[in-house]
Amino acid sequence: VDSIAKHAGVHPGYLSKVFKESVGVTIPEYINQKRMEESKYFLLHTKLSLSDIAHLFKYCNQSYYTKKYKKYMGVTPRQFRNIMSNSEETN
Repeated sequence: VDSIAKHAGVHPGYLSKVFKESVGVTIPEYINQKRMEESKYFLLHTKLSLSDIAHLFKYCNQSYYTKKYKKYMGVTPRQFRNIMSNSEETN
């Protein structure tokens, strides 16, 4: 938030307040949501391990990535991958 605010030339508190009022979530929440959405591509279209995907998206480890993924998506990354691969097999 600090680096974004500095780049925009505003106070971090002001940026946070305006962002939440406009978007409905905090800046860190928004960034996490976007990271999870983007990580879905790698779960669907690559054979990368969950650990590799976690590191690609700058999470400290697979466990933390899995916890965050489940919070935002409702299932773990492994469950998502399995559900999607099973649905592709039946199509």
